[in-house]
Amino acid sequence: MNYIAPSVLNGYYKEYVKRDSLLIKYADGIVSYFIQKQKNGTPNVLLQVLQSRVKEIEIPDEEDKVNQLNTQINIKGIGEFANPSRPTILDSANFKYYKYRVLETEEKGKVVYIVNFSPIAGDKKALYTGKIYIDKESMLILGLDYTVAPISISYLADINILGIHIGVTSRQLSLRYKIEHKNYHLAYVGQQYGIKIRSKRFNQNNSFKSEFWVSKVETDNIFTFKENYNKRFLYKRGNNYQT
Repeated sequence: MNYIAPSVLNGYYKEYVKRDSLLIKYADGIVSYFIQKQKNGTPNVLLQVLQSRVKEIEIPDEEDKVNQLNTQINIKGIGEFANPSRPTILDSANFKYYKYRVLETEEKGKVVYIVNFSPIAGDKKALYTGKIYIDKESMLILGLDYTVAPISISYLADINILGIHIGVTSRQLSLRYKIEHKNYHLAYVGQQYGIKIRSKRFNQNNSFKSEFWVSKVETDNIFTFKENYNKRFLYKRGNNYQT
């Protein structure tokens, strides 16, 4: 069984940005992803935002630009996780970089393999430590949780832009998939990045987080979206909702 496509994943999305401990931007909304499988198996994704709400505090324009630097969380990119093979931790090419330990457990009447993985040594090709959950009967991935391994933190991206030093300090990813009604589909995506920003004028730590919960999957009588939301952040759309 492969992930269901073409399909439309409807659900609730939220994102926020924190500067140090201060919440500076928040947005949530009702969104839909149109998922169509390409010849190579990867999904082609269209995004439609049905409703959105935004809350942000007023900060200087220059500081606001700094807060947007180098975040890799992209609302449209969430739809690409419809393909459970996108994370490549279990690719044979990675076996020489990771060590694995497999456990077996039972969850909700199903036997599930839990694959624990971590880097053999610190390496930019083996950044993560975490768990992959696999349904024993179908051998389909039910979930994945990972974070950057302590021994690999030094290999995270570190760049300088016009005198501003930007370093990624953390990354977390959580995915969940469901098998229901003979369909296999994405159910949840959670992402978080930590960014440190240093310059003569700035010294701050930013956190970018987004989550998406699938509430309904459509597979019959679906059509491609007429509009495609292409901005990286939902808060760029502003308040546009019905009460």
